[in-house]
Amino acid sequence: MLSPDDDQAARNDDGRPDPRTESGHLAEEPGAKHRRPEQARIVHWHHHRDRCKPQRARESQLGEATGQRHRGEEEPRAGIMRLFVILAITTGARMGAILELRWSQVDFMHRSINFNAPWHEQSNKRRAEVPINARAYEALDEAARGALTDHVIEWDAKPMQSVKKAIRMAAVRSGVPCSSHVFRHTAGVWMAQADVPMQKISQFLGHTSTTVTERAYARYSPSFMKDAAAALEF
Repeated sequence: MLSPDDDQAARNDDGRPDPRTESGHLAEEPGAKHRRPEQARIVHWHHHRDRCKPQRARESQLGEATGQRHRGEEEPRAGIMRLFVILAITTGARMGAILELRWSQVDFMHRSINFNAPWHEQSNKRRAEVPINARAYEALDEAARGALTDHVIEWDAKPMQSVKKAIRMAAVRSGVPCSSHVFRHTAGVWMAQADVPMQKISQFLGHTSTTVTERAYARYSPSFMKDAAAALEF
């Protein structure tokens, strides 16, 4: 049994395992494991339609090749949700950490985000300080120019309290089972597929130990146990 920190199965809003999903990450297209992470294009999952069919939950992780489509369409909150999704994937942070994120925690000069805010009470769900990659930097820079509050994720000049309903409605429209945890799990899977060491993934996701990380993501690493198999050559 994995610890509370473990990124195991995708879960419903009430914390129960989602019966439609098994691994908690959105499915990728064939051959995606052999692509470099920087080639991955963020899916505007709230605009998915015919291209993405419902996936069995444990097979599901965010597709890397579905493309960026339908920017700035009908939903007034589409831009806010786009920013949330980008941050959720590129930082691997939990929903609460992203919604509580303030601009004072974003260091544009050194390109890093410190999710360990002084006002946040520490728990077993640790928060990490992570680098900002190019995709996240571009999205944050654009959002900062029009910021009306000190919170990064805001709506109507107020901090957003939750995105669960927006994600749930988008999942229904797209036919792709999803929750806020799916994006965090997708981040872990992509890092493992890129052969990022388990120790680094563990620190990036704020896990309590590398054991938690290995149980959840080692199977996605191309090189995991290759040396063990090589030792059995004859």
